[in-house]
Amino acid sequence: MHFDSPLPPLAVLVATVLLIAALIRLARAQRGELPHGLGWASLLLRLAAVVMAALLALNPYWVRHAPDADGFRLALLADASGSMHARDLDGQARIDFAAAQVATDSPDNLMSRLQRRYHQLDAYAFSDRLLPLPPAGLTLESGQTAIGSSLEEVLARDSAQGPLGGLVLLSDGISLQGMPLMDAALALRDAGAPVTVIGVGDENRGGDASVELSVRTAEPLVGEPLELEAAVTGTFSQTVTATVEIADGETVLIRQEVTLKPGETVHVPATTVPERSGFHNYRARLADPVPDDRNQSNDLAFAAADVAEPRVMKALYLSSHLNDTYRFLRETLRQDPDWDLRAVIRISDERFAYLGFEDKPQDENAGFSAVRERLVEHSALIVETAAVAEMDQDERQALLDFLTLRGGGVVFFGPPENLPADLRYLLPVRQSETLARPKQTPLELTPDPVFTALAGGSLFRPPPLFLPEGRTAFVATELSRGARTVLAIRQNALPLLSVHAYGAGRVAYLGTAATWRWRMSSEHGQRQHELFWRYLLGWLGSGGKPRLEMPLQGTIVAVDEPVALDVDVRGPDFRPAEDARVSAILTPDGGEPGPPVNLVPDPARPGRYQGTAALEQPGEARVEYRVSFPDGEELRQEAWFAGAHLGRENADLAFRERELRDLARVSGGEYVSWRDVDKLDQIPLRADVPMRESRVHWTRNLPFALLLVLAAGIEWILRRRAGLT
Repeated sequence: MHFDSPLPPLAVLVATVLLIAALIRLARAQRGELPHGLGWASLLLRLAAVVMAALLALNPYWVRHAPDADGFRLALLADASGSMHARDLDGQARIDFAAAQVATDSPDNLMSRLQRRYHQLDAYAFSDRLLPLPPAGLTLESGQTAIGSSLEEVLARDSAQGPLGGLVLLSDGISLQGMPLMDAALALRDAGAPVTVIGVGDENRGGDASVELSVRTAEPLVGEPLELEAAVTGTFSQTVTATVEIADGETVLIRQEVTLKPGETVHVPATTVPERSGFHNYRARLADPVPDDRNQSNDLAFAAADVAEPRVMKALYLSSHLNDTYRFLRETLRQDPDWDLRAVIRISDERFAYLGFEDKPQDENAGFSAVRERLVEHSALIVETAAVAEMDQDERQALLDFLTLRGGGVVFFGPPENLPADLRYLLPVRQSETLARPKQTPLELTPDPVFTALAGGSLFRPPPLFLPEGRTAFVATELSRGARTVLAIRQNALPLLSVHAYGAGRVAYLGTAATWRWRMSSEHGQRQHELFWRYLLGWLGSGGKPRLEMPLQGTIVAVDEPVALDVDVRGPDFRPAEDARVSAILTPDGGEPGPPVNLVPDPARPGRYQGTAALEQPGEARVEYRVSFPDGEELRQEAWFAGAHLGRENADLAFRERELRDLARVSGGEYVSWRDVDKLDQIPLRADVPMRESRVHWTRNLPFALLLVLAAGIEWILRRRAGLT
């Protein structure tokens, strides 16, 4: 203890002793004048006042040594690698905890407390390399974690602010490349720079809930049940519950809560009935986050199924009157076990014939509405244009849905002008000419795209197909953009049969209803008639490649990389479309749709349109593609995919507490759990940091002065009450 007084301490001490002796003698002299208890109290208060007055005169102090906060710097390193997305901090993500501790707008977090105490603080984020802490806050960075190399780089950096006094590390301990942690700890120890390690994770909590989806039906067919199965697995040390959801697009097939015991796998079945052929993509997901699920990148799974047309394909004939076309078509398909022909034909003003149905409608006047909901059962439709004119709005919409949603095929016949004006765009024919009573004329058949498999066969051998004499026919004088001619008059090349794509389906227009005349002409003509209709209906009903092919569909992409929105577009002519306008709208999990991204043609791949968008959060996402063709046709289709944290960072998300404790111990620092970070106000520093000396006078404060006044005042009050001055 030291004294800061102009008076000699010995003189003050002698005076104090003499004064105490005088007070004791005076108290003895006044023993009879005061009650016994009051006398002792008065003496003790006087002695206390004298001692405090002596201390006040001596002005004692002690010397305090503290680090000079302006003479060195600290480094704070926050782990921003991919593994920090794990949620094992009572449901909170590791990255969220670390971001809160280094946020610049929080006055009481770790970084703010260290800055107030040590003044000079360099803040960094790191993953595979060291970065200054972003002003906008800590977010996940790409790359594989290099904790040791980041510590080494901080140690090697020189600064005008002074030597490095110590380091603070917030991390889960997962280091995948660069300098090993123990080598970094030894280097820090040799440099005398201790590391205070804050472990961001909990090795005693958390696990992984994952889901996988499989298609159980070996050969899925249109109109038949398709079985799916989700397998949900939990690796928690305790029993947890999860909600699994299986969906097809926006349609949820099943949503079920399951209980997962440690290491158990629970199977959840679901059934759907596909209404179109082609590629189907289904998905299963854990609808609600499971508490302490470290790895949420496997909470979503996809399964694909290639759905085929039924083994026996159904064709539906719709006509406003009974004619020879149906009779001979029925004879042709009756001999083919791969086809089942049905028909709805008006036979009078109030009656319809329902032919080929196992369950016929009871009401014979139900008209075409009786099969409106059953169009999806069929692969191809043969439709007279006059029949469409008799349909109501709901029946016409069902016909549109058959093309756009079911992806079926339709061949129209009859006068094009009979088709309602609002549906005329369905035809590949824009302008036509009527041949009232034509002479028998040979026709030219083009193999591609309908009859490619028959090239060189009976259908193409002479005598050729012909336009029947005296039977009204309709030839196209102008085709839609993208339409292709399949059958034309040989003399003038006017199309009699043309095709194009519409929506997900195929449309053909046949300008004659007298193809049955081929069958009547000869045995060769009969064979040609059979081949023509079987292959035309087969081509219409088989669908083929979709108009839009989306590579993104059913994939899992990394959230730290741009998402490729590429799409392959086919025009109405079934060829790659190079003149379409294509845009894409990305909607993240639980978020709002983003701005449209205009996709640009890929010069190296006809029909491919490309572009990118950013996906900033993991989870289920979808992209809506919008395609406009020059002829006014528009296509819209969605691709579902998932964003996830991928790579080695997510192979093992277990918290590395042991490695972090060793790092702190070897470097001379200390280890602090994330739960105790709010108690951390000071950290170990290197031994040779500049120190600042200060004096602490323990009598120069208000409490001491109050005690002195209180002791003297109470003693004076006691004497006054006893009648003494």
